[in-house]
Order: sequence, then C-alpha cells, then structure tokens
Amino acid sequence: MGVHRFGRASAARLLAALVCVPAVARAQEPPASPPAEAVTPPPPAEPPASPPAEAVTPPPPSPDPATPPSSPPRPPEIVWPPLDAPARAGAGKPADAAPKAGGASGNSMDEPVENALKPDVATLGAPGTPGWRNRVAVQAGLDLVGESLYVGITPGANFSYRVLDRPLSVTLAAPLRIRILDARAEDRVGDLGRFHREDWDEPGDWIQILQNVTWGGEEDDFFLLDLDQYETETLHQGALVRRYAPNLTLASHRVALDTMGYSRWAAGEVYVDSLAEPHVVGGHAQVHPLSFFRQARKDYRMRTFWLGASIASDVDAPLRNRLDADDADDDGRRLSEVLLDPVTHRPSYHPTSVIGWGVDTGIRVIHEKDRKTGVDVAWDTYADYSFLASGVPDDDPTLLARGAPPTRGVMSGGFTWGNLLRVDLGGRPRHVLRARLEYRNHDPDYLPGYFGLLYDIERSQYRTGSADPAAVANRTKLQEVFGRGGSRPNGGLIELTYLLGRWLVVGMGFEFNDRTPDNHMFATPEVPDMFGWQLALTYHRRNADGAASLWRWFGDGGYDVVVARTRYEISVFAVAIEAMTPFGIDPDNTLVPKWEVDLALELGWTFGKLLGKGGER
Repeated sequence: MGVHRFGRASAARLLAALVCVPAVARAQEPPASPPAEAVTPPPPAEPPASPPAEAVTPPPPSPDPATPPSSPPRPPEIVWPPLDAPARAGAGKPADAAPKAGGASGNSMDEPVENALKPDVATLGAPGTPGWRNRVAVQAGLDLVGESLYVGITPGANFSYRVLDRPLSVTLAAPLRIRILDARAEDRVGDLGRFHREDWDEPGDWIQILQNVTWGGEEDDFFLLDLDQYETETLHQGALVRRYAPNLTLASHRVALDTMGYSRWAAGEVYVDSLAEPHVVGGHAQVHPLSFFRQARKDYRMRTFWLGASIASDVDAPLRNRLDADDADDDGRRLSEVLLDPVTHRPSYHPTSVIGWGVDTGIRVIHEKDRKTGVDVAWDTYADYSFLASGVPDDDPTLLARGAPPTRGVMSGGFTWGNLLRVDLGGRPRHVLRARLEYRNHDPDYLPGYFGLLYDIERSQYRTGSADPAAVANRTKLQEVFGRGGSRPNGGLIELTYLLGRWLVVGMGFEFNDRTPDNHMFATPEVPDMFGWQLALTYHRRNADGAASLWRWFGDGGYDVVVARTRYEISVFAVAIEAMTPFGIDPDNTLVPKWEVDLALELGWTFGKLLGKGGER
C-alpha cells in the first residue's frame, strides 16, 4: 500500500572533488625566465594566479642564451588533477595532450567502460512512495483493504553514506495496520482496533521490513548490490527478463535481489524476484575477449566487444489453473472460477517450469567524450538469440481432470538486433538522453521479454474473457504463448527517455509485432527531487491486440496499469499521496486492476549529508 512504501529516488553520480598538488620543479636548476620585454612581473601585493582546474601549464620555453634574464624566476606551477588520479596509470599528463582514439577525452584503457545496456533512467511504474535519504520518520494515513478501512502507521529510517567510495543506502520500515471500520452493515465496527495480522502471517512477510539496500551504481565499474521491493528489473538487455515487477498485487511484499559485477574484462548479473519464495530467477555473464590485447588501450571498440550468455526460469510456473469444483469459498460458483490458495489468496494451479536461455554479442560503435564540456555520446549495438522451453498439456483441455495433466515438450527461439544511443550533455543540470531501437523476428510460440512487467499476473491469467471452464483453467501464459502456431512474427521496440538533473524525467516506449496480441506501451513523467517535491507517474498498456489498440487507453483487450505517487517535504513534515491500479481478486476469483488512493502524513528528522543513489550530495 502507498502508506508504507519507501522507494528510491533517481540521482546523478557523485562529482569528483579536486585537490591541489604542486608541480615538481625542474631538477638541478630553476626554470629560466623569458626576456624582460616579454614578461611583466605580477604586483607584489597579489599572489600569482593559479591555472583553472584540470589544466596543466607546460613550462615556459627557454630564452635565447644570449639574452640575460631581467626578472626573478617564476614560482612552481599549480596543477589540479582529479581526486582519483593517483590510482590511474598516466595520471598527471597534460590536459592538452593529443587525444587518443575514442574522443576528446582519450577514452583510454585507464577509464572504466560504462555498462550502457542497463536501459532505464526512469522508475517506470515502480510502486511505492518516492524515497528518503538519511531520514528517520513515521508515516500515518488511511488504507482501504477489501471492505475494511484501516489506519496505517509505518515507522522507518534510511541511512545513506559512502562505503569503499561507493554509495550505500539502507531503508528499513515496518507497515502496521489497525482496523477502524467495515463497509458491511452487519460488521460495521465489530473488529474495531483489530491488528491486520494478514500482513505478517507468512515467513516471507517479515522480510518486508527490509525495504531497500543499495550499494554501488548501475554505471559503476566494480559492483552493484540491490535489494528492493519497489523496483522493476531488467536482466541484461531484456531478451528474457524485462522490467519485471513482482509486487503489483495487493498485499504483496516480495524483496527482490539484483546484483551485478562489472569490469573491463568481464561482467555478471544475478536476479531473484523474492528472497523468501523465489519464482523467477536468472543470470547473465559476459566476457570482453579483446580487452586483454595491448591494442585495446587505445581502441574502445576492442574493450567493449563482448560475448555473453543469459538464463532465466520460473521454477514454479502455472501449467493449468485449478477450478473451485467444491465451492471452497461458498459463493455458489464452481467451475466458472479459479480455486484460490487458502494461505496466499492467489490462484491455485498445477505447477511446472519455464526456462529461457540465450547467447548475445555486442560492441560500442561510437564513444565520443569531451572532459572540458562534459559531453558524452555512445552508441552500442547488440544481437541476441534466445530460446524458451517448457511443456504444454497433452490431453483434452475440456476434460479438466483434477490431477496434473500430461505434457509434451515445446522449445522455441527468437532473434533480436538492438541499438542504444546515450547522449550525456553534462553541465549543471545534467542532461541525459537515451534512445533504444530493436528489430525482432521469432517463432510464433516465442515471446521476447517473456518475464515482463506483469508476469506475476500473467503467469496464471494471461488474458481475461470467457467464463467457460476450459478457458478459465487454460488461460495461463505458458499455454497462451507455447500453444501458438503459424508463421514467424516480425516486431520491434522503440524507447526514448530524457533526464534533466534532479528535476525532470520523461519517457515513452512501444513494443509491437505484426501477428500476436503482445503489443505494449508506456508513458511517464517524473520529478526526482525539486525543492522537496517528488513525483512519479507511469501509464502502461499491456497485451493490446494491435498497434492501433495501444492508443485506446483503458479499453478492452488489454491490461492497463497506472502508478502515480508524489511526496512533498517541508522541514520535519511531509505529505505523500499515491494512486495506483494494483491487481486484486474480484468476486469471480479473477485478478483485475483496482483503483487505490492513499494519503499519508509524515513526521521525521533528516540528518547527515544527503547522498542520492548515485552518491550525489
């Protein structure tokens, strides 16, 4: 619920501080002075001016030996190297040295290669109130759960510091709800003051106290550790797992793990959608084989060329839904609705597994960077071929036997060619533009980004519609995708996002193909942090029948997801409002989006140096 969600705000990377280091004077003798008529000594009352930051002034040329000096020797020059210069080979070289291949910056082997394939600069629908930095607070508000109205009280704290020169952020919070009113006349105040135990009745619920732990950044070389409840996650470039959100159902508190190591020679990533009860797990590994050659020091293309492999799986995928044949919920409906699990209140099903794997390669085609202006332009291109494998029921789907159905194996594959353009104009505020374009061609029973945004809903209910028992039992995503036939679809993806410092993020994206009802779009404006105000609004349209249907917002034939959240902080007080469409169970035991609006008042104390996710003060 919005009352007790503490997400993370976007932030730029920490700007390196500069230190002053005196240059070493020439050995054995002081530098000679230029001729008297060419030099005007500085006034004695004013110290000599230092050259600007990051500029290294070469020693003056030696004068004609026949010309005697007429002014005193000049003092040693002052240079301003970056803070991390001693750790880099070649530090202290003149800034006006001839640039190396790869741009005005040199882009040498001494500089880490950015992991530009992490696609999102926006949160894109992550539920949860925009987050804190170094703050202890209590939120209180009203929460509607089913037919009952609750008072929600959430104490929490965030601690954000730098550890081993990388930003570390930890957020802890414990949502507590107390019932005050019931909409049903026969039980209006019968449970007044009752604690909502359902939030804490499973072992996995207790891990929800750990709202977020982040160490490092997605574009750091070295390492990223990310534990989070309210993030959408993409594995590598998204051929298998793309913006999966495991907490888009009511009363869901999964804490996901995404950890990544990245260096000049290799990279790896691991994703788990729930530490307590994992369903979707995956990983990616890649090597940069040409970076081991000496020539790679001057050629960024050799350093950025990679060969990689990915794997992802739903280890407990719904094969066929179980029907409420015995009317367990006592509502008079039997074979027209899905049986609900009595513990999780989610659809019950016969389980199997879906596994995906693939290989990919890519290279940075262009990387131009100018340190003086801060302009950084990179174009990456990549190709991926991935497979999906599972089993589909091999019986008469209308018989609906109570036991697990027999299956036959199915394997399919698809090709993706993608391009990512990143333009960083630097300066203050920072301007970042990202554009992604992909072409896709795949088997009819393959789906790019199979573990997508709404997979937690789609795995048991890919599309709604007919109440026929066979349709209700067999509407799982596994059967919908792996049961297709026909010719190979052609499709693609177009995305464009723009970031303006801490003030604004806007974006829009489309996924489409020419045969199947798997057309998606998103649109988002965000305000990461503007004078204490934060805002995030994202609209997703999923599973539209065609490209034209993408523009029929809140129309039939697809799922629409809205996440809107805002927070305004004034000193020790803050107000948070969240409106979203999480999925809940309707009277037919069908998962449907439900509007939910939460208002919370916050009292807290901010302390220490405020460091954003990227280490920005």
